This record gives sequence, C-alpha cells and structure tokens, in this order.
Amino acid sequence: MPARGHTTAPTFDPSQPRTLRRFFQDIETLFERSGIETDLARKSWVVRYLPIDVSDLCESLPEYANEDKTYKDFKKAVIALYPGAGENRKFAVADVENLVAKRAAVPIANISELSAYYRDFFSMTSYLRKHNCLSESEQSRLFICGLSAIRFRSVCS
Repeated sequence: MPARGHTTAPTFDPSQPRTLRRFFQDIETLFERSGIETDLARKSWVVRYLPIDVSDLCESLPEYANEDKTYKDFKKAVIALYPGAGENRKFAVADVENLVAKRAAVPIANISELSAYYRDFFSMTSYLRKHNCLSESEQSRLFICGLSAIRFRSVCS
C-alpha cells in the first residue's frame, strides 16, 4: 500500500462528495493488489488515507469500532455521511439549477466556455433523464435559461 500523500494513494475531497465513490474504488483495487482481506485491516487503511477531519469522523462510527461490523457496513456508513456520494443520487435537479444560475450570471465569451457548460449540463441532465427526474422539455428549457438571448446570439454567430 502506498504511503499517505503519495501520488498513487487514494484521495477524497470532502467538498466534492462524488469523489468518495472513486476513493473507495481506488482503495479496493489496492486491497486486491496488496492482499488485504480482513475487515479490520481494510477499515484501518480507509481512515489512514482520508483527510484528518473525515478520518476522525469515520473512526467515531459504530461500524468502525465494532468488530462484528464488516468493511461493507463501514463503507455504507461512510457514504451515508455524504449526500451525493452514493450510486443512487449522483445529481439532483437542484444541481442543474445551480449550474444554470452560475452560467447565466457570467457571459459566455467563447466556444470553449459554451462547450464546458454543455458538457457539465449534459452529464447532469442525462443522469436525471435516465432516472425519470427530468423531461426532455425541462432539459431544453434549463439549458437555454443558462444563456441570455443576447449571449446566445453572440456565441452562435
């Protein structure tokens, strides 16, 4: 297992809860490669790689200290601490509305900025449409709301 802080060590940014899924994917790959199989060892390695405040929080979970609780129980409890980190809620309509509001407040200066907005928007709304949380017409309306008529004409010219 790599040392904490090493470039190959798994990382988690608490300000971006969605990175927690990747953190667990990365650490579980390291578990397999390193032959770490016991629940106790896996839980210990997880808290070792987490930022100190998150580590302290996770060590206080009953699923960490209780030897009868599995690594899967612990992982589930950690993910529950971070809304948006689980597989069942990657994005919400509010996330799209926040993106649209931010984009509407700042003029799009070039095609690169429009493309970046589209990629972020498409990623979120495709997920929401797939899960029947957003209709096609709502998707279109929200996209246009991120662009004022004047800005939209200037980018398309």
